[in-house]
Amino acid sequence: MGKQEARDVGTGLSVISAAGVITPEPVTTALGAGGLIGQGVSFIGMGLWDAFASVSPSSQSARVAQAPPVGFALAVGEGPAIVSVNNSIVAAGEVITASRLLYCSLSRLRGALESGNRVDAKLQRHAATSFLSRLEGGIKLYTACLENIELYIQQTPFSELSVDVAGVLELRNQIVEQGQFPKYEQFVFEQMNATEVELNAAIKEVSLATGKYLPQETLHGGDIFSQLAHALRQTSIVELLPDFFHEEGNTCIDMDEQIIA
Repeated sequence: MGKQEARDVGTGLSVISAAGVITPEPVTTALGAGGLIGQGVSFIGMGLWDAFASVSPSSQSARVAQAPPVGFALAVGEGPAIVSVNNSIVAAGEVITASRLLYCSLSRLRGALESGNRVDAKLQRHAATSFLSRLEGGIKLYTACLENIELYIQQTPFSELSVDVAGVLELRNQIVEQGQFPKYEQFVFEQMNATEVELNAAIKEVSLATGKYLPQETLHGGDIFSQLAHALRQTSIVELLPDFFHEEGNTCIDMDEQIIA
């Protein structure tokens, strides 16, 4: 339920946030940008998480995965609302970075297991466990930041923006038919250096939005961030991991072992 709710709310967040971005009011613009990042991160993240279970084996199993941190541009301005948005933007970057690292380590773990390399398998099990913990921590921080935004959003014009279910589904259809996200969202994917594979997976996630789990007939800017946070909290990353990660012994790691990056 968490992932489906996140698909539905995330698409609605995109519609509302697009309206926020084109306004001249600084706080509303910042909230709109933060919302678009939230929508982009949700779909890229869910695309990666869905791929965990069927990750392809990698031959690069001798080293721990590395990835440049995602650094979204921060909103310009002052005040608690903008500070909260920027905190969420930093946390959003961590979610994507940790998701990519976990995906890569799972791929290398599978490669090591299939080749019978117990040394590399142990290395990658350790790494995967570490990145899983990092991702879960990132999601927890990100959702807390999204909820915190709502403390300051009520006094801004952004809170009055809204979209109905029909508008959410219209955007879904537009993205699926065109095979790409709207131009106003391109900065999100550019800043996270999204690959073609990631973008295609994100579009697939959008196609699965149904509107069924939208909490009300009309979504309002005043509570959309907390609704996305609620949906993400319901998503269990552990349940999305491949069977070989859950096999007996695969997650029993000696945390005192030295890992060479």
